[in-house]
Amino acid sequence: MILIYLANGKIKENKKIKKEEKARLSSEVKNSRREKGFGKKKSRRPKKPDGLSMLKKENRLAKIARKVGEKKYPSPLFNVRVSDNKDNKARVGFVVSKKVDKRAVVRNRTKRVLSEAVRGFLTDLGGKDVVIVAKKSLSFKDKEDVRKELGRIF
Repeated sequence: MILIYLANGKIKENKKIKKEEKARLSSEVKNSRREKGFGKKKSRRPKKPDGLSMLKKENRLAKIARKVGEKKYPSPLFNVRVSDNKDNKARVGFVVSKKVDKRAVVRNRTKRVLSEAVRGFLTDLGGKDVVIVAKKSLSFKDKEDVRKELGRIF
């Protein structure tokens, strides 16, 4: 004897069940589980902490090179190099070396914090290429401290 539990809570008994009937019954059970919230796929990728995200592609500086006539602004947290570009849009590049921290997680978080802090100044930087070279002390700072320091420089 075979006992089959239906979605509505009833039990059906049959010695022989046709394949079509068996398929229909199993799909009923699956559908009822989906309605209850079972079997939902969860995102494997964790959300970024503090709402940090990347800059738009048009505001990223793809190739970081030294330019003639660039201005340098030192700071306790980072060094900033600013030069003019041909476009009317600001482009920003970040350099976070292994000297800052040997762990890639910390270096990537530092880049995200810098990116989020720079986002507010993009309209003021129109037509400039900006390269920010991080120092060791930056890896322990939060977004507000970085934003204040950038505001002092820009």
